[in-house]
Amino acid sequence: MEISHTLSQITGSATAQIFSKAQELQASGKDIIHLEIGQPDFSPPEAVLDATVQAIKQKKTAYTVSRGIAPLRQKIAEFYKSETGSRIDAKKEIIITAGAKLGIFGSLWAVTNPGDNVIVLNPSWVSYGDIVQSLGAEPRFLAVDMSFHFEKEELETLVDTKTTALILNSPSNPTGALISEETLQYLAEFCRSHDILLISDEIYSEYIYEGQHHSLLEIENWKEFGVIINGFSKTFSMTGYRLGYVLGSEQIINQVNKVMQLTASCGVNFGQHAAITALNHIDEMREFIKETMGDRRNVVVKLLTEIGVEFQPPAGSIYAWFKIPDQDSVAWSQRLLEQQGVAITPGRAFGPDGEGYVRICFATPIEELREGITRIGKFIGN
Repeated sequence: MEISHTLSQITGSATAQIFSKAQELQASGKDIIHLEIGQPDFSPPEAVLDATVQAIKQKKTAYTVSRGIAPLRQKIAEFYKSETGSRIDAKKEIIITAGAKLGIFGSLWAVTNPGDNVIVLNPSWVSYGDIVQSLGAEPRFLAVDMSFHFEKEELETLVDTKTTALILNSPSNPTGALISEETLQYLAEFCRSHDILLISDEIYSEYIYEGQHHSLLEIENWKEFGVIINGFSKTFSMTGYRLGYVLGSEQIINQVNKVMQLTASCGVNFGQHAAITALNHIDEMREFIKETMGDRRNVVVKLLTEIGVEFQPPAGSIYAWFKIPDQDSVAWSQRLLEQQGVAITPGRAFGPDGEGYVRICFATPIEELREGITRIGKFIGN
C-alpha cells in the first residue's frame, strides 16, 4: 500500500519524539529532567476544576454545535470588549476549536489550496510548516531575529500569486521574542496590500516579562485580512481540555466551521463550560504568571548567563532559546539526553533558521531548572 506523498514528507513533532525517548529512558531507571514539553506544570484554578466536575455531573457530555456553545463564545466576546474595546460578533466571528492547533489548521485550510505557499516567520513553532505541507502547500520561511527584525526585501521575494497566508506568533515559541507595534503594523499592511491572510497566533499573550504584547486587535479593520488564534491551554494550563478559538471575519469563521465539522465535530462539551469559569479567573492567573513564571524566567536568565551560552533573555512565552557549540542540534540534544539526562528540543525542529540552537521550557519547578541547566553546563564543559 502506498503512503500519502504529502504525509510521507512530514516527520511529526520533534518535541513529542524527544519526550517519548526521554520517557523510555526514565522508565529504564534513568534520572531525567524534562525541559522539552511546552506544558505548564501547574493545575488550572480550583474553580475551573470544580466547574468541570459540575458540568460532567450535569451531563454536559454530548456533542455541541461545531462553532462551540453560545455562552462561551459570548464570554469571549465580552472578554475582548472589556480588555481592548474590540467588538467581536459572538455568533459570526468566533469559533471554538479542538485546541488552538486545529484553529491554525482550519484558518490555513480556509484559504490554501495544493500548490499554494504560506510565509512563516522563523524560527517558528514546530507544527506550522508541517500543517502547511499537509495541505499540499509550501512553507516559505522568513528569518527573524529576537526582536522580530527581518529583511523587507527578502519578504517581498517570498510572496507571489500563490501566497495565501503569513503566520506570526508573538510572544514567540521558541524564542520568547515580542513583536513591536511598528513591525506588526508593517506586516498588517503587507498582508492587506497583497491580499493574504495574516494568522496571528497569540496563545502566549499573557506571558510577558519585558515590554508589551501587541495584538492584531490593535490594527484598524484587522478582520478584513487577519485572524487571531488563542485558547485556554497555556494561560489556564488546560492543555488536556483541547480548547482553542479563532477570531475573524464571518467569511473565514464559516470555513473554519467546516473544518471542525470534518474533523473534531466540536470542542469538549464540559470543557467549554469550564472555560467560561476560567475567563472569570483571568486576574488570578495573571498574578500567578507574573510572580511564578517571572521568577522562573529570571532564574533561567541567571543560570544561562553563568554557564556562558549565547542567548537573549526571553521577553515573553515560557521558553528560552540559546546557541550551542554544534550545528547539529538533533545529535547534540540526543547526546545531552543520554549523557546528562536532560531533555530539551533541538533547534532544527523549529525550521531552517533554528539549527545551531536549542529550546528549553521553563514552566517547571525552579529546583529542576537549576539542576537541568547545571547539567547542561557540565555537558558543554566536557
